[in-house]
Amino acid sequence: MKYVILIADDEAEIRDLLRLYLENSGYDVLEAADGLEALAILKKEHVDLAVLDVMMPRMNGLHVLKKIRETSNIPVLVFSAKDADSDKILGLNLGADDYLTKPFSVEELLARLRSTLRRVQYLMQ
Repeated sequence: MKYVILIADDEAEIRDLLRLYLENSGYDVLEAADGLEALAILKKEHVDLAVLDVMMPRMNGLHVLKKIRETSNIPVLVFSAKDADSDKILGLNLGADDYLTKPFSVEELLARLRSTLRRVQYLMQ
């Protein structure tokens, strides 16, 4: 099964880098440059997992996460330059499955993504 991953980040360079690694790892990738675009994609496309940057224009990643949790339980990984424990706790309490702080290695993101997808697949059995 080929998973579809949504990457929502306002920095095109980060989206491009993540897309390259994810596609080379066998995932299909959708991209959003801000929170409202991410929500629009989630409404019309099948997405297996969302990767959200916290600080995005028009709607930040935590607001997107709250909106997602109103209607969906898809896995969500959040990443941010905000690295205080309170920021991480807030993201996890809002429903994120994992929280990474920038800078992070793409290999770590991929490992956390695979781990989350394995857990979800296991729970669905």
